[in-house]
Amino acid sequence: MSYTEYLNELVADMRIVGNQPPKIASGYLPIILADCVTPEIRGRKHLIEFPIGIDSIGQFLMQLGYPVDYTFLPPTGFRRHLRSTNETLQTLGLFGNSRIPVRQANILGISMMNYLQTPYFLSLLSLSGIPLYRKDRTAMDPLIVLGGHIWPNPLPLSEFYDVMVIGDGEEVMACIAQCTAANKGAREEQCSAIAAIPGVYVPSHPRGPIRRVIVDFTDEKYAAGSSIVKGGTAAVVLSRGCMHACAFCNSGLVGGPYRVKPRPQLIRRIDRLSRAGARRIMLCAIAAASYRWKGATLNDVVNEITSRGMEVRSMSDRPESFGSEHLKRTAKLLGKVSIAIEAHPEIREKVF
Repeated sequence: MSYTEYLNELVADMRIVGNQPPKIASGYLPIILADCVTPEIRGRKHLIEFPIGIDSIGQFLMQLGYPVDYTFLPPTGFRRHLRSTNETLQTLGLFGNSRIPVRQANILGISMMNYLQTPYFLSLLSLSGIPLYRKDRTAMDPLIVLGGHIWPNPLPLSEFYDVMVIGDGEEVMACIAQCTAANKGAREEQCSAIAAIPGVYVPSHPRGPIRRVIVDFTDEKYAAGSSIVKGGTAAVVLSRGCMHACAFCNSGLVGGPYRVKPRPQLIRRIDRLSRAGARRIMLCAIAAASYRWKGATLNDVVNEITSRGMEVRSMSDRPESFGSEHLKRTAKLLGKVSIAIEAHPEIREKVF
């Protein structure tokens, strides 16, 4: 299979929710958002499970009129193929866009979950034909914007990226796009202007202290779910942030205080996804079982989904979010089950 065939299969059976390409804004910018995680075509996980973070940013940018597309790091075999044939990484060609080489973007925003993904981040740059070190890039190269769970310590990779987003990325990326469009001169001038944006760290123009940006997730302009239906699967985001402060996890630090999407917004998104062909909904949250909104619980959301004839699955980071029956089956099969120490007492009682 060639790299083009791989991309074709990756986007096969994919439907876009509200499939209208954005109007070209004043100071048009091609913005490409990338994830270091490799989607599996036929594997255990659906494509939709991976890009929910960058997709949320992409939807916000498209509301403002910025054309956006996505790319992913391909599997190992295709990385070797790209290097042997001197081909470069391409976009998926979504939202009415044609596929273009990633290096042709004005802005390349990359999401990283942890520093273990550093080799993948560098591979993504290398396969795109973009110089690894920021000092070697010119005005012809994209502005490399990095974000995700690694922002609490932006220094280790400061020689490789141009801008680090501190906190939530929607409004910050929009400001970066606007600033880049207004400063079409030298790369140095762009970075100098971007350094004044709240919620960014620019290694070439360091300043401090920098406060993270936390968006009001209850506002409907911030995505309540994915813009993609792949293989009948779509994602709905229940909440951001975390109410816990576990020593082994930085989710609370990175995501900010626990905030939930109002139930009416979730239902509108679910209906929209259903009309686009979704048959299975992935519920995304740090702790899905903790969802509460004006007396509504996770069970109420699940009932809304199942009443529409769709399946429900959980992408929660915490095992108790899968429900007590799932945990009972797991415990029976494995002879044991692990539950977060702060799990609701009701979960412990039902399982044990």
